[in-house]
Amino acid sequence: MKARLFQFISSPFCAKARKLLEYKGVEYEILEVDYLERHELLAASGQLMVPALTLDGGTIVGSDRIALALEERFPEPTIFPRGFRGLHLALAHYIDNALEDAVFRAAIPDEIAYWRGRGADRGPRPARRPFEIRRP
Repeated sequence: MKARLFQFISSPFCAKARKLLEYKGVEYEILEVDYLERHELLAASGQLMVPALTLDGGTIVGSDRIALALEERFPEPTIFPRGFRGLHLALAHYIDNALEDAVFRAAIPDEIAYWRGRGADRGPRPARRPFEIRRP
């Protein structure tokens, strides 16, 4: 059965998972998760985060966990430079966590443009005061 990657197109963590799958030569299909309606993702993984990879009947969530699972299941070609596995893991952890906020802020304009392009019903709703009465 082909692997399935649940993703947001603009997520750098999903891009990391796609690159890992391609590098390892794993056949997979992409399932673009609707930012607001995440029912299929929730049914597959039990949570709302992406990337989520279903592989061999199980689901792996998070780009770092996906990387480790792929390395264990498909050891060649390796993603870890010989003798530098620990350093690689430490740097990946730092990049995925410490820099996440900066990356997220940089991606927001693309994320907004993408979801606006999906239709008018996906745009921001106008703010209303509580108990506002609408007159025709």
